[in-house]
Amino acid sequence: MSGLLWFALSLAALGQSAETASSQDFALELRLGPYRPEIDKSFAAGQGPYAQVFGKKWMLLGELELDWQFFHGFGSLGVGVASGYAEVFGKAFLDVAGGERSAQTTALKIIPIKLLLVWRMDIFANRYDIPFVPYAKLGLMLNHWWSTKGGKTSEAGGEKASGWRSGWLGVLGLALQLDAFDRQLAKNLDTGIGINHSYVFAEYAFEQVQNFSKKGMNLSSGHWMFGLAFEF
Repeated sequence: MSGLLWFALSLAALGQSAETASSQDFALELRLGPYRPEIDKSFAAGQGPYAQVFGKKWMLLGELELDWQFFHGFGSLGVGVASGYAEVFGKAFLDVAGGERSAQTTALKIIPIKLLLVWRMDIFANRYDIPFVPYAKLGLMLNHWWSTKGGKTSEAGGEKASGWRSGWLGVLGLALQLDAFDRQLAKNLDTGIGINHSYVFAEYAFEQVQNFSKKGMNLSSGHWMFGLAFEF
């Protein structure tokens, strides 16, 4: 009987040890921020197509990112993919020269797709309970854009007003690890559903998206993003 009891307690201890040591392999980020592409950069101030149609409006860009963290040492290193959506609306022109507007709504819509290398300096948060985690990202991106008028894709010179633009990006950010505010809740999330850490963060993205300096639509931008992140 004592042997069976010892065996049962050993199994329970192993199970508890497995629960409290869940592996960390992925990171999921949800972020929002203001975004305005540099379409008008080569035009005189206020004379570009974006400013003429949309004025000084910003788009609201929302993105979702998933990273695979393949290395943990002095920080974590991972590769990730991200995509999102942004749009802005205005009133179409009846007469561009005269500035007369129509009742029809026109819109510019953009879907960014990103391939990223991500480094997070989380060693101080994980080992010494310092909750601030600086991070950096570098990657390639592809933006799909299209313009609509009256709900349909616009045309210019018999061609659809849509296309793809490629480029690269760099990101610098700072995340605040939320584990420090409630250690027991953080432990419960880890053992219960496998969330190792949760964060709020702010980052600045510098994006050069004009087919590597070729002529055409310039979707480059420098903008802030804010969001939530979870490692699991």
